[in-house]
Amino acid sequence: MLNNPLLQVWLSCVKKIKPVHSIPGRLRVNIYGARQYPELAQEYASVLLDKTRHLPGVQSAELSVLTGNILLTYDVRVTTEHELLERLNTAWTALMQYFRDVDQPEMIVPEAIARVLDRVWNPPHTSRQ
Repeated sequence: MLNNPLLQVWLSCVKKIKPVHSIPGRLRVNIYGARQYPELAQEYASVLLDKTRHLPGVQSAELSVLTGNILLTYDVRVTTEHELLERLNTAWTALMQYFRDVDQPEMIVPEAIARVLDRVWNPPHTSRQ
């Protein structure tokens, strides 16, 4: 098992991205473990935030390590709360699987997390013949 306490919490909390508050165009979600381990959350969440900001319709994504919440603002003409939650939970599940499969803690770096998110949110297109 990994010695990183935040990753251990993440491993036990698959699909634990929960909406805290929402109004159209604004969504606050809680990521369990981020508040308990703010230094680690800041290190790893920066990749999630950067990738999230590039999702269709997302205008901003900000993390509060005090609350463990991410605040997303988005264009309601492009995406919905449901779509964003689905994308975040899909990415969360993929990250949990990656963390389970990694044998060496040094392989869990922001660049590896970015690759997992890219694979989940931007799968390669297959051509039909």
